[in-house]
Amino acid sequence: MRLNKIVLYSTLALSIVIALFAIYGWVDTAVSLDHARQQQKSERESKELLRSMLVALNRGAKRADIRKELHENLGAGHIFKDEEGTFSVDSIIFRFDKSGTLSNVAFLDEQSE
Repeated sequence: MRLNKIVLYSTLALSIVIALFAIYGWVDTAVSLDHARQQQKSERESKELLRSMLVALNRGAKRADIRKELHENLGAGHIFKDEEGTFSVDSIIFRFDKSGTLSNVAFLDEQSE
């Protein structure tokens, strides 16, 4: 009789531990998927920004016009980086030629090409 109680309680404890690991795995997967969805949403927003900027400013736009437009439309919450020859907003890179006109638009992950 005593051995049956030990086996029963051991089985119950093992079942609880297995259930806890399964719940942890489910929550971890849900959080990871949520992060992936948020990243995809951010990438879609960046691409939409790029599309709308190109439509509004066209390929021959001047550097000052692009900077002004971006600062007015985006404001806080975005990363602006101004370097010689380029101007970056989040993961979008605007490249300019020596005369200061827009020559190319790329994404940060395309930088190595």
